Amino acid sequence: MTGLPPGGTADAREEGCVVLIGASPLGGRAIAALGMPYVLVCDPDEDETPAVEQSLAVHRVPYRTAPLAVRELPRPAGVRAVISFTELGQLPAAELAQHWSVGGVPVAAVRGSRDKLLMRQLLTRAGHHLPFGPLKHVSDVDTTAYPLIVKPVSGVAGVGVHLVTTARELRAALLTTNEPLMWERYAVGRELSVETVSQGGRHVVLGITRKVTTGAPHFVEYAHHAPAPLAPGEARVVAATVTDCLDAIGLTVGPAHTEVVLGADGVTVVETHTRPGGGRIPLITELVSGLDQYELAVRAVCGRPLPDTVPGVGAAGVRFFSGPLGEVAEVVGVPDAEKHEGVVEVGLELAEGKVIRAWENNLDRVGFVVCEGRDQDEVDTRLERAVSAIRLVTR
Repeated sequence: MTGLPPGGTADAREEGCVVLIGASPLGGRAIAALGMPYVLVCDPDEDETPAVEQSLAVHRVPYRTAPLAVRELPRPAGVRAVISFTELGQLPAAELAQHWSVGGVPVAAVRGSRDKLLMRQLLTRAGHHLPFGPLKHVSDVDTTAYPLIVKPVSGVAGVGVHLVTTARELRAALLTTNEPLMWERYAVGRELSVETVSQGGRHVVLGITRKVTTGAPHFVEYAHHAPAPLAPGEARVVAATVTDCLDAIGLTVGPAHTEVVLGADGVTVVETHTRPGGGRIPLITELVSGLDQYELAVRAVCGRPLPDTVPGVGAAGVRFFSGPLGEVAEVVGVPDAEKHEGVVEVGLELAEGKVIRAWENNLDRVGFVVCEGRDQDEVDTRLERAVSAIRLVTR
């Protein structure tokens, strides 16, 4: 564990600081935008570069494999909160905040979101019933439960998720991993995600996004549209279900990204996370609402007030793209795509020399384009033009 102040006396600048676990550039930027210094905690194998620029000090702690190791960190003078915007930083940040008795996401809420089996148990106690159970053998599933979703209990990014319709498919899914698995009834309907920030047990809905996936069997997220095309009554039911979910897991402060399905039977919670969503969802939510989920999350854990209302203006969306399978030899057209009207951001998630594979989870996506516009039709047109301008050449 090392501390590396960029310069000057760290103690003099740490009054009222935040401890940020995980090198999240958006998290560091949000803390700095509020005029607060921060101490950065990185895993020994983690690249500190994205978030180190404005930090007071950097500490190396193996928090990914030993979450409680953060308790050995020196406590900065005047520390107000501990927060993380990375998946594996959630539990260490909550544990350290509890250990120091400062602002942070509750430990119970983190555990209730990261353990999907526990989350489903908590939701059932709160009255949200969806058939589910742990999965070790084919006999663990009643034959009337099909079709169902099989997934790792602590998985992320859609890794290891399978749609299963028969006992034979279930047997094959069991052979794909040694991780603990669970099953749950497949919910049919429109897939949505809800971005929130909580403080004092009050949950503020920042936006509802429509998700487009590749469908069965892996359901890789292909696009996101904000705001989701919902009737006012549908939006209210979705928001109410999500706030019930956050209450059920014990989230009282901090950000959340909750995935739901709106179908004929109502709203079904798929899963929730005590962090902002991936896939540029916080960005398109901000483009529509004007509210930065990262900044509001820092405000929440530091005890600063949150806005009472959420404006809604225009539309935004993100489209993910790929290319021919094989090793990437050249990427053409990104500068041209960036010049198209309405384009906010173009990102590549796969550099030259890397291999493009068939999509099996969200980590297999190659790149993305984010656009804004007056309505979703205009956004879709702009996304199509920008994506069409990009070409990946593979070997």
